[in-house]
Amino acid sequence: INVLGLDIKYKRVVKSCRKLEKYRLSNARVALCEVQDLVALIPDNTLFGMCIFFPDPWSKNRHTKNRYLREDFFRQVCAKLTADGFLWLKTDVKAYYDEVHDAAGKLGFVIKQKLPSRLRERVYKTQFESLFIRQKLPIYELILEKAPVK
Repeated sequence: INVLGLDIKYKRVVKSCRKLEKYRLSNARVALCEVQDLVALIPDNTLFGMCIFFPDPWSKNRHTKNRYLREDFFRQVCAKLTADGFLWLKTDVKAYYDEVHDAAGKLGFVIKQKLPSRLRERVYKTQFESLFIRQKLPIYELILEKAPVK
């Protein structure tokens, strides 16, 4: 599986690149960019999956316009996914989780209980997730699969 990690913070991208080098991971790359900009470049029906771990929820009302996890983004991602493609969301914000969960069906997804078999045995834990676990904060996880075309 080839992996492309994205972040908008230069320091985190550099740290990630150093880790890739340290562990000699040849199937991964990291880019400094906004996810919306990259998704627009991906051809339809070519993406096996997308993991969105702990996106900034932009909780204040005046900042909600900065959220990229909105209906138009999900529809765009859904078009990029292969027939069995998935979207995996982890967040520490219950309202964010609820919003995506409640809209999943109308956005072209079905909610799944498990990851695709190719990913189940792997551990994907971000620094944010480790921090939240240490602080005993809840983590909300949602696995969505592209709904079959009728």
